Amino acid sequence: MKYTCTKCCLMFLKNTRTEAETIKYLKDNDYSESEIDEAIKYAKEVGYINDIDYINAYVSDHLLINKWGPQKIIFKLKEKGISGEAVNFALMDNEEIIKKNLYAQVEKKAKGLNLEDFKTKQKVINHLISRGYDYSSAKNALEDYIDDNR
Repeated sequence: MKYTCTKCCLMFLKNTRTEAETIKYLKDNDYSESEIDEAIKYAKEVGYINDIDYINAYVSDHLLINKWGPQKIIFKLKEKGISGEAVNFALMDNEEIIKKNLYAQVEKKAKGLNLEDFKTKQKVINHLISRGYDYSSAKNALEDYIDDNR
């Protein structure tokens, strides 16, 4: 039994999703453009789709729980069909958390290591980059950590 596009849309949205993810899901289930437009419009009206709320919750969760850096968050949101200024605003609202997370990641990774060794420093920086921080921020945070522990 095939559900109406709107019902299928709402069932899919039991878990919070982006507009782009929902459209892709409905297209994959062979609904017409007009059915999809109608379903998306309805889902927005009743509050099931709100990309701004999604972005803010995603950024907050992944900063506080996963301790991801901004680059990784931006990349993952792009995979979900979201990019642009709303993501940048959400990240700017959390700059202090990002700085604290970065320093905490440096402390965790660098503790007990010989940070006079260039290769060791590079390993720490590469770890931070893999967590989603840019090279410049990672290098500066490591230098701050080294200065603080002299």
